[in-house]
Amino acid sequence: MISACGAIGTVLMVLIVYLGISLGPRMSAIVLYLALGTFTVASFGTLVRLAAGQPMGSFQSRLAFGTVLGAIVIAYVPPRIATDYTEFHVVTAVAALILLIALSRGARRRWLVVLGLVGVLLATAALGMNVYGRTLGVLGRVRSFYGVTSAMTLGADQNRFVIMLNGDALQAAEYMAPEVRLEPAFQHGRATGIGYLFRALPKGNFRRVGIIGAGIGNLVAYAHPTDVFRLYDYDTGVALAANTQFGYLPQADFDWDFVLGDPRLVLNAAAPEKFDVLILDTFNREPLPYHLLTREAFGVWMKHLAPDGVIAVNTTHQRFDLLPVVWRQALELGLQTMPVVNPDDPENLSTAAEWVLLTNNAELLKKGNFQQPTPTMVETARTFPLWSDETARPISVLR
Repeated sequence: MISACGAIGTVLMVLIVYLGISLGPRMSAIVLYLALGTFTVASFGTLVRLAAGQPMGSFQSRLAFGTVLGAIVIAYVPPRIATDYTEFHVVTAVAALILLIALSRGARRRWLVVLGLVGVLLATAALGMNVYGRTLGVLGRVRSFYGVTSAMTLGADQNRFVIMLNGDALQAAEYMAPEVRLEPAFQHGRATGIGYLFRALPKGNFRRVGIIGAGIGNLVAYAHPTDVFRLYDYDTGVALAANTQFGYLPQADFDWDFVLGDPRLVLNAAAPEKFDVLILDTFNREPLPYHLLTREAFGVWMKHLAPDGVIAVNTTHQRFDLLPVVWRQALELGLQTMPVVNPDDPENLSTAAEWVLLTNNAELLKKGNFQQPTPTMVETARTFPLWSDETARPISVLR
């Protein structure tokens, strides 16, 4: 039983987490928890068997010491010597080897031990290949308290670009071809909701723009020389990557500022900024910063919005359907909601995206020629539970 649990747990862990087999977010989570559970059962079963015939006090003391030592090592060593979560690969391989050694003691069927050793070697090779694969094309990688931020190159020739990854989640990208390098692209291209919004805004009147979730800073490509942009982000890794691996911010020639810290806390303590546009573009991260989508968070955003201002939310996400969350908040605040969904448009350097615009600026909505939502869409949003700091449930919008 113990051997079977250890084998099943190890195989499932390697296949789902490290070999990249995708079963969808829900099934992958179920399989991952099953892998962790079976691996834990096998490990504790082995510890109990090893404890047989030993003084209980001595065994428990060694177990407690090993637990504390392991927690200290994992908490303090990897963040200081690794720029990626390499410790997960190392720990998985080492734990599988230790478990195999423990199970092989007194084993009657030696061929099972040999088979287990082959399995551990194959798993270690798979883990090593995964670590190596994660280094290909990487220009720079920063590990902070909030996760790992990477800049890496993809594509070739005119379609070569640099992307920013937060964990494994794509944040934004910048083309490397000189003629389009500093153009807004992908989910922030001119044929997306945010592109249509800036096209509808009046130009040259000292617009104030706030951006929650700086990314690579590519939204500054929409700036007019008289504009004022304020970028907010809680991750120092994002700030470092945006200023060293991408060209938007270093080459911006207008008034802009980068504010580090949790945007909600920073803006809650600040005087009203009176933003003409407040952009929320921080939700395609790991984990989802859902505390920026609650009723209390939108109260902070409204504090800093100009009377005819617009809140633009990038709800594009592979795992979470955030549109009803944002729409319900808009209904609570009495704002009109304009969802803008666009297909891929290579000519405008735009990929499929979903943006939601919240405003009561009727003139802007008319000028932008945005498609009005149907009554059915509004009623569906009205029935969605309002998220607050106490009631927000990201799992309820899991795709």
